[in-house]
Amino acid sequence: MAKNPHSGSGALPPIIPVPLQDTVCKEPEVPDSQSARNIPTHSDNTVAMNTQIQLAKLKACGRSTPDPLLPAPKRPRYKKRVKDEDIYCTKDYPHYRQYVHQIEQLPAELRLEESNWYLDYLLMDRWTAHCNEKSMEDTWDNQKTFLETQLGDHDNRVYNAWMNWMNCHKLGNKSDDEYLSRSDELLAQIGDEAKDYHQIQLIIFFKGLDQAMKQKIHGHPVFLNSRKDLVTLAKKL
Repeated sequence: MAKNPHSGSGALPPIIPVPLQDTVCKEPEVPDSQSARNIPTHSDNTVAMNTQIQLAKLKACGRSTPDPLLPAPKRPRYKKRVKDEDIYCTKDYPHYRQYVHQIEQLPAELRLEESNWYLDYLLMDRWTAHCNEKSMEDTWDNQKTFLETQLGDHDNRVYNAWMNWMNCHKLGNKSDDEYLSRSDELLAQIGDEAKDYHQIQLIIFFKGLDQAMKQKIHGHPVFLNSRKDLVTLAKKL
């Protein structure tokens, strides 16, 4: 009788197959909403690919590629390059004329840009809203007119400016240059009305008359528009 090769003390025990756990049939798992959101979609892959292409283009041009994981740098806050005391805001007519005179010393193509640097923030907002409301072109001449309208009555302002100029006298402790400089400053505040040389002559001459002669001329019905006419009338009176 043949001997069983598996019998004996040194023989290995017979191998009994055990079904593996992985081979057990299971129901398919349904992913939850959170895991479903983490699965990249076709559009996500397209965006990622386009991003890589743009980064490669920037690198080829020698530009720095920002780290997408780092927060974007904050933009610097807008600051005016002028001092607070130099910023223009609505005050009075002489202040307005002085500002206009300052801006118009520049070439015409630079005036609007320069004025925008000096305007107060609130005044700049009103000017922008005014342009949008009136469909107005953003130019220095239009801005200058707008700034003047913020002051009030035009004729009254011009009259007061003329009176300030006429009351400008040379003081004993002032030199001729200082007096002329002050006179030019007041004329600049008056504006375009001061460019009429004949009108200035007329006012200067009238200013030198005594009070009685001034009253006679004021009561005369003829309107005088030149110094020559005023001299002729003064001789007759």
